[in-house]
Amino acid sequence: MRTNREGNLKRFFDIQQTDFVLEVRGEALPLREAEYDYIFWNPSGAKGKEICVQNLYKLLAPTGKLVVYFDNPFGLHAFSAGTPGGEPDVAYPLLETLKDALTKSGEVYYDKCYYPYPNVEFPCVFFSDERLPGRGECEEGFYNFESARMEAFDERSAADCVVAGGMYPYLANAYMLILSKTPPENLPVYTRFSNERREDAKIRTDLYKDRVCKCALGPEAERHVMAMQGMQTSLRECLQEISLLGRPFDVNQITEADEEKRSISFVFVSGQSLEQTLDTMLQEGKEEEVSRVLLSFCKELRGSRRLSDFAVTKEFEEVFGEIPQWQSYQWKSLPVSDIDLVAQNILLADRAVVIDYEWTFAISVPVDFLIFRFLYFYLEAKNRACVLEPQKIYEQAGITPQLKEVFLAMETAFQHYVQHGAQVLCNSYDREGKPVLTHVQIEAQVEKLNGKTVQIVGGDVVTAKRSPEGVYLYKLPKASEGMKILLDGFDATENPCVLRLGAMADRGGAHTGLSLETNGMHFGGLLYLFEKEIPQVTIHGIESGDNGAEISVEEIEMSQAAIRELKTTIADMRFIIDNREQQIRDLKNSASWKVTKPLRALKGNKEE
Repeated sequence: MRTNREGNLKRFFDIQQTDFVLEVRGEALPLREAEYDYIFWNPSGAKGKEICVQNLYKLLAPTGKLVVYFDNPFGLHAFSAGTPGGEPDVAYPLLETLKDALTKSGEVYYDKCYYPYPNVEFPCVFFSDERLPGRGECEEGFYNFESARMEAFDERSAADCVVAGGMYPYLANAYMLILSKTPPENLPVYTRFSNERREDAKIRTDLYKDRVCKCALGPEAERHVMAMQGMQTSLRECLQEISLLGRPFDVNQITEADEEKRSISFVFVSGQSLEQTLDTMLQEGKEEEVSRVLLSFCKELRGSRRLSDFAVTKEFEEVFGEIPQWQSYQWKSLPVSDIDLVAQNILLADRAVVIDYEWTFAISVPVDFLIFRFLYFYLEAKNRACVLEPQKIYEQAGITPQLKEVFLAMETAFQHYVQHGAQVLCNSYDREGKPVLTHVQIEAQVEKLNGKTVQIVGGDVVTAKRSPEGVYLYKLPKASEGMKILLDGFDATENPCVLRLGAMADRGGAHTGLSLETNGMHFGGLLYLFEKEIPQVTIHGIESGDNGAEISVEEIEMSQAAIRELKTTIADMRFIIDNREQQIRDLKNSASWKVTKPLRALKGNKEE
């Protein structure tokens, strides 16, 4: 796995000892005879008949669990990529078959089926039939690490429609089925891992039918989890005079703190989140009412009687960065500030309950920043700008364009503080992911296929015409000596490029080959690799009587991995050649070579 999401599939079961954990790979069962506490099996890669549920089940300890997990080849990810397909039995029907056969046998218990999201390689959320995703919860449709693809449709919107239509179990991206020999235990109906963070803030959130539990994923994060106990009362006091949609504010009540398990349990509160409520209003065409609700909450926060003057402290700058001329803004601050006081974390029951307040600070934070985040994460972070008018709402809430820039910088600093060097999926995608192209990007690339230019050093710009074979042909003016050219239409400053170069002189109607000198790496033949600079070509062999020349440039599509492999191969070949030349020199200087020189001369061998 390539980010710190690695292992979330196993962290789900809170596995401490790995001696009796089996991860099935390949086509054969292990020779070791043991009873395993956990067996993990992905049937999508299985080909041999030896590996099946029945045989794996025999290897389980009496209290062991068999975990069957796989990506759905007919899931939304596949349709979004335009590549649905695969083995028909490795999809939703397999789940139904397993549930049926195993529960009827009386020997195997079907504990629960989960839907890992976004897939089994990078699972951060585990939904279940008792807690399916809500609107806006399937947001990570962009990432695709295995192959380049075209964005066929808006996966986020499609996921919302699938969820609303009750079709998510059929079109989920992935499945995880838990089987055991003992009656099912009380498993969570929903789990979210927040471990793309600094070590002292990595947690897991479990939703049960009767409670919510937040647990530190390591001893370093215990303080972060337990700190919510102290913030509960302070935050409740700050919000008690504020109301939302006629409901008084409250914070979710902590019912238990278990220091041994490094966990805190909260009351389970049923109801819709403010975000879901506002989205329903938007679906009904009530844009103005949504704006009124958002602005009303902003007004309530800014009108709190518990506000005092804001002042920058060292602790503030560690989290939110430096703010030049902060005194000029005349900001106010609450005694404690819940940074995540956003629509998604406000549940509407008989009260407006703040259900997640782990990022509550007892330091001075501008209340305007809380207002900005409340608006930003509803209006822009989930792409509702096409329905509402964000800039208008910001201005009505007192957030000017200048303030927005300041708060965006604070938000960036806060995210860096939270991540603190952790490997995050969205950052890993830039390094390891394959391109996901929209139709706009494809059109832009097609547009670039014609009219690429070269710059003759000290001369004019020459525009090329692209031949049907994909080669750019440049007609160069008459010259009395060598000509230097910048291929500025093939810029390699960002990404390496491989070009096939050829040059011919026009000598009275006859075409004569010319020699080339470049700032690239010669692969052999006419192939050259250019990196980190604009390709430069100097043409030699031009004679005074030539009637101009022609240069052909062809872009060779190669992945960076292929380029690295070629460079390594060439380096290896050069090493071998240099080594052979040294061996020849050593041989010629040896005594045996000198002694046998007359004999070789008699045979007619010529030597330098």
